[in-house]
Amino acid sequence: MLLNEVEEIYDSISPAQINLKSFETKEKLNPKLWDENGELDPAVRKRLLTIAMDFYDSLNIETLPKDIIIVGSSAGYNWSKYSDIDLHLLMDFSEINDDADLLKSYFSAKKITWSAQHNITIRGYEVELYVQPTDEQNASVGVYSLVKNEWLQIPKAKDIRLNKKLITHQAAKVINLIDKYIEEFNSGLNRKELEALNIKADKLYKLIFQSRRDGIKQFGEGATNNIVFKVLRRSGHLEALRDLKFNIYDELETI
Repeated sequence: MLLNEVEEIYDSISPAQINLKSFETKEKLNPKLWDENGELDPAVRKRLLTIAMDFYDSLNIETLPKDIIIVGSSAGYNWSKYSDIDLHLLMDFSEINDDADLLKSYFSAKKITWSAQHNITIRGYEVELYVQPTDEQNASVGVYSLVKNEWLQIPKAKDIRLNKKLITHQAAKVINLIDKYIEEFNSGLNRKELEALNIKADKLYKLIFQSRRDGIKQFGEGATNNIVFKVLRRSGHLEALRDLKFNIYDELETI
């Protein structure tokens, strides 16, 4: 199931109200991180390496990262005030354990714990850490190696073509659906109704993330479902949907 299959509900917001201005491609790399020649600020590099290795120490593994890279909008021309600094530790999973799925779950749990314990920003931008398998391809238009202090993939100052009509249409549908679910919860539901709402909210939450992953894998950072995801995150609706799931769970388990 894809986001374009979400039921069509236009109650509180219309596609015309979705602002995509912050997704416009800039003429330069973020000047708070990069100089005119596309070289990373030495102070930023030093701090990011320290953060990456502190995170690595928290993983409690002996295998060292093959590289530490910056990807995503902060390594390209589509950055904005909402951008994170996506910091990836490249690891050869085969050197750690034969069970790749187990490792992914372990590293994901470690990331969640780290994020809960730290709130680090570099020049006003949050640092988002991720352990990336060496055989996993990046969809990022730019990839910068902190270890080598050089571009592995140089971004180009060209527009990422966005299907704005489709993005705003899909984002409006999902936003209104989330608002509808929250309104239903607040109206006071019996247990059977809560269980049904829990299934719907959980399905939508998983769909948003899966659609984003599939979109990036197929079309890169400019994928419609990736931009829809970012719209939902910036509007606060992604967090609202997550909180709704927690609230429904608490209500169901309370006697």
